[in-house]
Amino acid sequence: MWSFSDHTRMLCKGEYGVNGLFVGVPVKLGRRGVEEVVKLDPDDAYSHHNLAVLCFRLGDLTRARAHVNRAIALGVTPHPEFIAALEAAERRRFLPARPRATSRARP
Repeated sequence: MWSFSDHTRMLCKGEYGVNGLFVGVPVKLGRRGVEEVVKLDPDDAYSHHNLAVLCFRLGDLTRARAHVNRAIALGVTPHPEFIAALEAAERRRFLPARPRATSRARP
C-alpha cells in the first residue's frame, strides 16, 4: 500500500498521450530508494548514475565506481566534473599516509 508521501506530482507534456495534466508518480528517495529502483529495472542507466552519485557522496567509492561504469555501459555520459572528482577521490584513497608531525619538547 502506498501513501501520498511516496508519490510526487509530474506534469505530463505528451507522455502517455496526456498533455497538461499533473499526475502522481511513485518516488523513492535516498540511497535505499534508488537501490530499489535499480533492482526493479537493472538496465536503467539513469538510476545507476544517480546511485553512483549517492554512493560517492557517502564515501562508498567502490560502489560509486561500479554504478558509474554500469551507467556508462548503458549509454549515460556522466558530467566530466563528477568523473574527475571520483577519480581524484580514488587516487587519494590509495596514497600512502603522510607521517604525522611531532611536536618537539623545548629544553
